[in-house]
Amino acid sequence: MKRLIAVFALVFAALSLAAVAGADPGDHGKRGDDHGKHHEHFDRGKHRHGNGPFVFRTTVTTPDNGTCQNAWANDTLNRTYVVKTRADGSALLIVLDRGTFTTLAGQSPGACETTDSNHGHVVTAGIAGKIRGFIAGIVTGGTFNPNATCAAICTRDVFLTSFFGAGAAFSCNTDNTCRFDFKYRSNDSTLMFDHWRDRGSAANGALHERLTGDIATS
Repeated sequence: MKRLIAVFALVFAALSLAAVAGADPGDHGKRGDDHGKHHEHFDRGKHRHGNGPFVFRTTVTTPDNGTCQNAWANDTLNRTYVVKTRADGSALLIVLDRGTFTTLAGQSPGACETTDSNHGHVVTAGIAGKIRGFIAGIVTGGTFNPNATCAAICTRDVFLTSFFGAGAAFSCNTDNTCRFDFKYRSNDSTLMFDHWRDRGSAANGALHERLTGDIATS
């Protein structure tokens, strides 16, 4: 029950995003679809609560790229797609992720950050932590079909094509009308930096991203 309350609270909080979108409004930051390639574990189903938002849940694993564009961790995510249709035929799409990460040896996620000096450079392999975040934007150019099914690998692009059709476009993919906020944290005692946050917004083709902290051993 608490999970559903949190989902709907975020949906309605994000409705202000839809209000400024108009009729024609990347992914999380500049990372590309779902931080990279990933594999679906299982489909946890879809449902609609009365006249409220449509909800589709799934679980994915995906490599996670940092500021140096290297894969610094593997993520296992419980993902929820939330769709709120609008009278003009567009829809608000919110993708909520909650799960865990396990680090890969190499450059830390914040190593190449240039605006925040409070970060490290390297992370060792095998460090575990938790992820929580969302990305929200506007879908245009398609017709929502709540009875559709998603392919075995249900990336955001596959979700869009499956539920809205091949002509659908997500505003975050072009840095138009988008908000995102992802938080990473670990309690591993070997870390020099144990919290990394990637958040921002986009409008009219301009991305404004703020990265703070890091997941780094040195």
